[in-house]
Amino acid sequence: MKRMRDVTGFGRMRSRTVIWVLILFALSFSYACAPVVSNQFRREVKISVPFSEIQKNPERFFGHRVILGGYILKTTNEANETMVTVIQAPLNYLDEPQSRDRSQGRFIIRAKKFLDPEIYSKDRKITVAGTISGVRAEKLGNTTYNYPVIEPEELHLWPKQVYYRYPPPYWDWYEPWYCDRYFWRPYPRYPW
Repeated sequence: MKRMRDVTGFGRMRSRTVIWVLILFALSFSYACAPVVSNQFRREVKISVPFSEIQKNPERFFGHRVILGGYILKTTNEANETMVTVIQAPLNYLDEPQSRDRSQGRFIIRAKKFLDPEIYSKDRKITVAGTISGVRAEKLGNTTYNYPVIEPEELHLWPKQVYYRYPPPYWDWYEPWYCDRYFWRPYPRYPW
């Protein structure tokens, strides 16, 4: 039996469309999972130094390029610069700070521009790629704490995470549950 030819050309066009859709999907998926620090900066970071080593002896690492992140403790604007005090947290594969419970210390980001304290507010996640440029001694409680100072080249402020709790559609004889970020929990009982 002879095979019929596709006179209209729809067969070839359909296969090309499928290929282009797959290519675009793969590109968009790979872009969505990219770290926030540029590849060029990553190539220039020679050795990944653990933050505990930087904290012990910051003078030894002057001029080293690092990628650090954590949670903002305070933002202070001075005459020509802004000091952002950060509690360090380990970074995941996207360079997003993880649990502050595993922090190894604190550091300061010294930006040569104005950063609004309302935007760079307490408990926001931040990732910085920059150079260690010094040490700043400040009072922390009854002791003097030596903060490594980072001059930022790339600065990424992570969006605030907002948790929504929707009321259940109805109250019934059973205890309704909702899912927060990690666990299923019962809704609190209201007195009304």
